[in-house]
Amino acid sequence: MPELRLTLLAAGLVFLIGLTVWELRRPHQARGNDLPRPPPEPPDRAPDRSADWELPALELPRMSARDPEAQLPVIELDAEEFAALEAQAESAPPAMTPAAPAAAVAPGMGGMDGLLSELGANQVPDPPIFEESFAVESVTVPAAVAAPLPAPASAPPVATAVIVDWPAAEASEVLAVRLVSMGERFSGRAVRMALASEGFVLGKFSIFHKPAADGRALLSIASLTKPGTFDRQSIDLQRYSGLNLFTVLPGPMPGPEAVDELLACAQVLSQRLRGTLQDEQGAPLTPSRTAVMRNAAAAAPT
Repeated sequence: MPELRLTLLAAGLVFLIGLTVWELRRPHQARGNDLPRPPPEPPDRAPDRSADWELPALELPRMSARDPEAQLPVIELDAEEFAALEAQAESAPPAMTPAAPAAAVAPGMGGMDGLLSELGANQVPDPPIFEESFAVESVTVPAAVAAPLPAPASAPPVATAVIVDWPAAEASEVLAVRLVSMGERFSGRAVRMALASEGFVLGKFSIFHKPAADGRALLSIASLTKPGTFDRQSIDLQRYSGLNLFTVLPGPMPGPEAVDELLACAQVLSQRLRGTLQDEQGAPLTPSRTAVMRNAAAAAPT
């Protein structure tokens, strides 16, 4: 028993000595964390880690030269065949240029110049048209290919010409309104489609006409852009500052009804083209001005 007590006492002393030594060393380890550290790197400067990794080497496949292509056959012509080809090229007919249409003159109205002067159109020069010209060589087409194809059975009917029989200037009354662009000029294609949707047809004097039930021109539209006419071939490429809508009395309808048709058509076109309406003098088209136009239509000669 005395030996066991001595052993336990020695073990307890060893444990107390070890615990004391561990507690004495612990403050030294904590104080080691208080040593000064290097300042951190700025956030906008990322550490350079390019040396930590490298891209693998890229190996490209070997390319071998293609086999040389076979030579094209050479066609040889004798003197007779070459002379025949030259004679065929010289005998080809030259390209035909369509003749310009003759200028139409309005009977009793002094032509389009006189009519636009009477309407007080503020005309401006036409903008330039930029077109590409292509040189086409004349070729000989076989008769079987050059023959025109027959028209399909379901082809749309061609619009008939509108009858324009305006009376003389001294026996007529012209009532007009303007449709003016508010910013950018009207596109020619937009003008053509808007007028076609309202039943206008490009006809006499190269301006648009809307026929009445009997085929006579009820309303007409000229351009505010000089010279006031429309070119069928290049209308989609043009830009127009405005349109001049007018009716000539007496016409196919009574005066008040013709004015109502004129104002209704002008309102629809202004919504389609996003323009503003004015009277023939360039002032805003107010209700009082439309009332004056109706009174003038009622007093117009019949």
